[in-house]
Amino acid sequence: MKTIKPPILLYMISGFLFFLSIVIDNEYLTLLSKPIVSTSIFFYYLQESHKKVNFWFSAVLLLLFVSGIFNLFEDEFALQYVILINLIVYCILLGFVIRSLFEINIKMLDNVSLTYIILMLLFLSCLLYMCLFLVFDSSSVLYLYIIVYSLVLLILGLSNTVLYVLKNNEENVSLMMATFCFIICDLFYVIYYYYYDFVFFRYISVLCNIISFHFLVKYFLLRNKSTGFNKTIG
Repeated sequence: MKTIKPPILLYMISGFLFFLSIVIDNEYLTLLSKPIVSTSIFFYYLQESHKKVNFWFSAVLLLLFVSGIFNLFEDEFALQYVILINLIVYCILLGFVIRSLFEINIKMLDNVSLTYIILMLLFLSCLLYMCLFLVFDSSSVLYLYIIVYSLVLLILGLSNTVLYVLKNNEENVSLMMATFCFIICDLFYVIYYYYYDFVFFRYISVLCNIISFHFLVKYFLLRNKSTGFNKTIG
């Protein structure tokens, strides 16, 4: 039987406690458990990469940690910093995807793959429309931030889809799942706080936030193996 390593066990426990704190609306438990989620998964990355870490991967995890701390305040001023930090993270991840696309041989897409990409584009475009025109008022001071943020996330999601279609392996699947978690997390976050405060939306957002760390670090570790930790990007 495979032993669960301490950092991943801590990640699972803190993730459960964080989700539980949202369900029971316990602010103190949230303040205690949420920072541990990203911290424990970072130590898991350090352990599994044998301390031979990639700068950009470490930067992403650190930025997500800082973003999570700002997000604890749950006000519009803090949200500006959350958007900015997450935007930097998505741009870094988009850089990984673009580099991966250049590393593989582009092949002609069959009808099934092309249909899959088009459907994903339509789905992401619908989410973008919902966020920009149904949730946020164009007079909001955050509106410009949200436009840029949403466009980058849409491009990241679509690029991931293309990469997955062209090269279906565990590494690309992991990044695609992490991106999907980011999209669902952000979507239900803005719906809950700025459109309709149905508590189930918040549960989905928090759950996707927790799960995204697992897929993200899994991608980082697989990327390390496939490209070498000493490269500057990926």
